[in-house]
Amino acid sequence: GVLAQLRAIEAVTDSRGRPLSRYSTSRTQAFDARPVFLLNQALRETLVSGTGRGLKRQLPDITGLAGKTGTTDEQRDSWFAGFDGRRAAVVWVGRDDNGRTGLTGASGAMRVWGDLMKRIGTTPLDDRLPSGVRWVAIDPASSLRSGSGCGVSRQWPFIAGSEPTRSAPCAGGAEAAGTEDPFAWFQQLFD
Repeated sequence: GVLAQLRAIEAVTDSRGRPLSRYSTSRTQAFDARPVFLLNQALRETLVSGTGRGLKRQLPDITGLAGKTGTTDEQRDSWFAGFDGRRAAVVWVGRDDNGRTGLTGASGAMRVWGDLMKRIGTTPLDDRLPSGVRWVAIDPASSLRSGSGCGVSRQWPFIAGSEPTRSAPCAGGAEAAGTEDPFAWFQQLFD
């Protein structure tokens, strides 16, 4: 969420590399860090358990990366947009005649993106938790707070005050009956 002024010249140096003049760049906070952190976590999760999970075959350490796959109807276009702590890159694979490629975002463009990042190297994303964001244990069956007796839970970040207030009724690990997943619409974006 930081906007940095672009500069073609950072400094003028003498023949020994000593700076004669420096040109500073201005940086301003363009977006609230809290929702940016949540979005980045969702895009990181795409590479862990979503359509981008195959990237692990090319880049074994994907913990500092984030991205999103995309496939158009009838597999005409395959795309992947991803980023690390320093770079963002988007890859599109398609045909000039708009014919079918037979590729999904994961089987086509993501593989090209993975090759690129493997060659140029990656820098992990910043993991610092912004003020006002907290991790909360969530029951995956109900998307409520993981209550006592819940078996498996997942840690998810929430902006303070937006986390679920109710706990899952999963005594002994049983799934909560009759609860609707409030995050189902969001998860569908990554399936």
